[in-house]
Amino acid sequence: MATLYGKGHIREIEKGKKYHIELSTGLDPETGEYGRARETFLGTRRQAELRIEQIRAKAELRRELYKLGVTDSDLMRHGLDLEAAMLDGMSARQVRDRLDGLDAEVQAARLQGVLFADVCERYLSGREQLGKRRKNTYRIDRCLSKHLLKQLGNTPVVSIDPEAARAAVYGMQADGVGANTICKAFKLLQRIMRYAVKENVCDLATNPIEYVEAPEMPAPKRYRLDAADAMRLGSVLTEGTPTANRTAAYFALHTGARLGETLGLEWQHVYTDGPRPYAYLVQQLLADGTTGPLKTDKNGDSFGRVAPLDASTVAALNAWRKEQQAQLEALGIKQDGATPVFTSGAGSWLNHSNYERWWRGFCVDNGFGRWVDDDGRPIIALTVGTDAGQYGGCRIEWRDVDGWPCDEDGKRYSRTYKRPARKRKYDGLRFHSLRHSFFTEFIHSGHGKTDALYLGGWNSTQMLDTCYVHPTPETVWNSVGFMDNLDAGKCDTVPGVIKRFANDLPKTESATQSHM
Repeated sequence: MATLYGKGHIREIEKGKKYHIELSTGLDPETGEYGRARETFLGTRRQAELRIEQIRAKAELRRELYKLGVTDSDLMRHGLDLEAAMLDGMSARQVRDRLDGLDAEVQAARLQGVLFADVCERYLSGREQLGKRRKNTYRIDRCLSKHLLKQLGNTPVVSIDPEAARAAVYGMQADGVGANTICKAFKLLQRIMRYAVKENVCDLATNPIEYVEAPEMPAPKRYRLDAADAMRLGSVLTEGTPTANRTAAYFALHTGARLGETLGLEWQHVYTDGPRPYAYLVQQLLADGTTGPLKTDKNGDSFGRVAPLDASTVAALNAWRKEQQAQLEALGIKQDGATPVFTSGAGSWLNHSNYERWWRGFCVDNGFGRWVDDDGRPIIALTVGTDAGQYGGCRIEWRDVDGWPCDEDGKRYSRTYKRPARKRKYDGLRFHSLRHSFFTEFIHSGHGKTDALYLGGWNSTQMLDTCYVHPTPETVWNSVGFMDNLDAGKCDTVPGVIKRFANDLPKTESATQSHM
């Protein structure tokens, strides 16, 4: 087996608890580039060293498999996990023999008909060649297809029925796949089967799972700020010396722009002079650090849209422009039209992940969010444990309200005191909730939906009606009393309706005699 040299690097993040490990995986046999494995590990230092050895063994096994003609796509097509094979102690030749046996099963299955793996690849490749979707859409479909291929890859398409589809869902649930991912993967399965029928790639007259109900997707939590909280958030964002992070949030709160649209803004797109200041949203910053067309521009030809700026937003942007100019001059960078409006400490684009991390901490510190555990319980003030000591390399210094040992963030430790048993989660205001808040107040302030469609960049009112406009207590209470206007004196149509229905009633004998 080829040997990778170097012991790797272990950097301690939290003493005895959390480490950042890094190891050079050498020259990648498929891409021809040098790789590097990075991972954050929870546990003791000795366990981190053992984890580095596992990563080294996995990289060496991968290089040996490539010499034997086995690539990553071969493993994925057969649903084999390289790390699981390494942990089972399988050698490269044993993995190849296993693949050869699966290939024989695949060939036997192909004699019965076209396999799902073949149709899936044809469908995904055809979509990518058309290029009508964003690159991130194709990447997501590829990730979802891995779960489908593991469950149905070697199954003939003609054998996929509602029972097989449900078995695939149960299999993904057993593998620990999340509910959202399972629902999206099932919808991808329906599209692939629809493609198989349309293109006549097999003997299917109709899609057998077309009307099979998809797994239930958890309803997303949609937050929005009321008027009082929006005013309080605005005052917190503008107090003190302006920063890029707080000014970006203030801009999004007052314009309804998305995070990518906000971070992708350049100074040449901002016009604060004149009687009608505005920002021209023409691009968005993607998660990989590059700029691209706006999310709603499917064809890639971004014409952008105008976001009018109020007086407070103009003042906030001008204050930040002066502060940013001083920061960039200290770095030897000149501020010009191509400079991002919201820059990092190095004078470059703000990173999505870093900004979201800052946003969560900001909301918790200012009462717009909280940290909870896996059961949704809030993580509140911690107390120092009376029996603090060494437990398997981890020093237990904190306990929660139930007396369970945990770290300073409130993450519980397992009974072996080697790793946190529960992870801290964020529950509260999301950055995208600022967009919900803006359009809710926009509609309830009496503005039309046509203007809201333009400001939001949508093509129809469906998304606006079903997602972004939330009911408010003010509008609900203002509707009280409308039934008082439905009496006979104020509504001329009521007597006419009563008379029309009275004429349609059958004539009884007593009623006939009364009229005689």
